[in-house]
Amino acid sequence: MREVNGLKKLFWKVKVRTRSLTYCEERNERSLRMKVILAMMIAGGVGALLRYGCIRAFAFCGGAFPWGTCVVNLLGAFIAGFAFMLCRMKWPDETFWVPVFFVGLLGAFTTFSTFALESVRLGMEGQLMKALGNVLLKNVGGLLAVYAGIFTAKGLFHP
Repeated sequence: MREVNGLKKLFWKVKVRTRSLTYCEERNERSLRMKVILAMMIAGGVGALLRYGCIRAFAFCGGAFPWGTCVVNLLGAFIAGFAFMLCRMKWPDETFWVPVFFVGLLGAFTTFSTFALESVRLGMEGQLMKALGNVLLKNVGGLLAVYAGIFTAKGLFHP
């Protein structure tokens, strides 16, 4: 339960205001939101390029099994767990880079839709064991990779 509360605090910063914003404060807040959106767009482009490069790098494995997507999703899950714990321990009040990194970069790098499509495609082609292996490996492996990322970050950066 503690990790869930930490996740909520990290992603859903709530600012309690006791007074209404002045025009300048409101303008500055809008400007910051636009900077976050622009940074997320750029990070999303970088994440998509990294995903493409990783998938292409594993194209040599051949066969019908989608190894590139599997590696991208497992690596993305590990990085998400690691970065979550790092942000929580080192920069608990950070509100600019968290959405840029998690939504922009990792959102474009990992892809559930491709995973689902590849699993269904394998099943439709009659390769049911490969489809089942794809689902099990990416789901169980993804959960284990998130835990590995969290424990690695705790081990490296715990005070």
